[in-house]
Amino acid sequence: MYGNDIDETTTPIEAGLAWTIPKRRRAEGGFPGAEHIMNQLENKPPRRRIGLNVSGPPAREGSKLFTSEGEEIGIVFHLKLMKLLKSFDFLLF
Repeated sequence: MYGNDIDETTTPIEAGLAWTIPKRRRAEGGFPGAEHIMNQLENKPPRRRIGLNVSGPPAREGSKLFTSEGEEIGIVFHLKLMKLLKSFDFLLF
C-alpha cells in the first residue's frame, strides 16, 4: 500500500527509507530488487524525497519546481498546511 509520497516506482532509498533494510539483508542481498537497491545505496539514487517548509502561497500537488535559473529540480507530490506556523510543508522528488 502506498501513500501520497511514494508509489511502486519509488525505491526505499529514493524515499529516504534505507533504515528499513536490515544490515543482514544489505550484506546478503537476495531480496526482490536487491541489485538495484544495493547500487543506489553505493552510488546514490537519481532522485530523493525531500521536504520543504515555506511561507507564502502554496504550490499545488503536481507542480514543477525550478531554480532561479530555470532548471527543473522537482515535483510537489504532497502538501500539508501547518496552521500553527502559517506555512506549508511540501514533499517532493
